[in-house]
Amino acid sequence: MGSVLLRGGQAMHLGGVPNKTAVDIGIGGDGRITLAGRWPGQPRFDEVIDLRGAWLSPAWIDLHVHCYYGGTWLSLRPEQVGPATGVGLAVDCGSAGEANFPGLREFIIAPAPFPILAYLNISTIGLVAANRVSELIGDPVLDPERTARVAEAHRDLIKGIKVRASNQVVREWGMTPVRVAKALARAVRLPLVVHIGEAPPTLDEILDILEPGDVITHCFTGRITTSILRHEPYFRRFETMAAAGVILDLGHGQGSFHYPTARRAVERGLLPTTR
Repeated sequence: MGSVLLRGGQAMHLGGVPNKTAVDIGIGGDGRITLAGRWPGQPRFDEVIDLRGAWLSPAWIDLHVHCYYGGTWLSLRPEQVGPATGVGLAVDCGSAGEANFPGLREFIIAPAPFPILAYLNISTIGLVAANRVSELIGDPVLDPERTARVAEAHRDLIKGIKVRASNQVVREWGMTPVRVAKALARAVRLPLVVHIGEAPPTLDEILDILEPGDVITHCFTGRITTSILRHEPYFRRFETMAAAGVILDLGHGQGSFHYPTARRAVERGLLPTTR
């Protein structure tokens, strides 16, 4: 490739450069950055790209993707969620459980052209057909011992334990899968990642067992029974827990993000940890 100058973009989280400052980034033919600042006069690059009016930042880290394409119903191909969208590191958020994680590793993560980490689903089967079959359909899908072994064997990639805590998933089990997931997460010294949706279980029940480092994903959901916009006590608990180190993850997706909730939360000073 030839050398490229990205000219006049507004800096966002560029080390040492104040946010919203116009900045030029020079990239040499070897792909390495040769300049970060302002380039005076006529630029000496093979290509100049005018970024005035656009933002310029390092690659993003996306903590909530589903990229087990062919292995689960809701997953995209890695290239659809990677560098083409500005993401330099992605975390697959519980697509695979202990029974099918080796396939995620071998066929998706290993050949991907950018780094992918993972949260391991507490369910043995993960999200194979979660649009029509809950991953938490009964006792056989919870095997903490096997899940712990897989988490330990793939510790280089697995960075947390994932559970979906909404009534259409857990059904009559209520908080049981969440408690099992939390106990396992503690045992393997990893954070718990909890998807929140309609109760039961209630948001209070979920928040009661979380610790600093654990993750609430879909934090700005619009679901009636867990919306922090509809329930002021939940909003105050989110503020307290975020201050204590519980991670609020946007995890917007298609159905678990509610823009009015997010806008009001930001106006009141409650920002997601991941942004």
